[in-house]
Amino acid sequence: MELWKRSWSALGWEPVVLTPESLRKDGETRRLLKKFAALPSRNKRHLDMWCYARWLAVAQQGGGFMCDYDVMNYSFEPRTFGDLTCYSGVVPCLMSGSEGEFMRGVAWFEKLETVPLWKFWVKRAHISDMLVLRDNQNQVVKRFDCVNHGEPGWETSPTVHYSNFAMKPKGYMPRHEWIPKLRSLGKI
Repeated sequence: MELWKRSWSALGWEPVVLTPESLRKDGETRRLLKKFAALPSRNKRHLDMWCYARWLAVAQQGGGFMCDYDVMNYSFEPRTFGDLTCYSGVVPCLMSGSEGEFMRGVAWFEKLETVPLWKFWVKRAHISDMLVLRDNQNQVVKRFDCVNHGEPGWETSPTVHYSNFAMKPKGYMPRHEWIPKLRSLGKI
């Protein structure tokens, strides 16, 4: 987390870590969290529920930028936000939008009543914010300022996503020890 904070602070950002305490303590928030917790997932317990909740937390903070802790900043400078924008195609590791735009994303999750079985991925029902974003990609501005480590262009991308999916198979764990070795973060 410290490496992430330093990479963003060095370029003029004010990183804020949202936690469960960042969410409002009202009936509507509790109702949404309960709904999100009931959605099927193949991941660690509550991982996907908290992925949905982060959209709500960003909306409740008035919108802005939502960034995974494993996205390092190399040259992505502060900018305005408005339309819901995904900076990694359809992977929600770096997003921006107004309060209303993030609430539009929350509405996608809220509407999920029955979840299809993605047979080519898992043998049981599964849904995630990434899959929902992919299904709604025509309603999102797609940018490519964030590239997954190991994919073409990661060496020069303004931001890089050092995901478990990219790092673990290569033995680059713990990630925070490997990230500065793989690409210099400059003077942070």
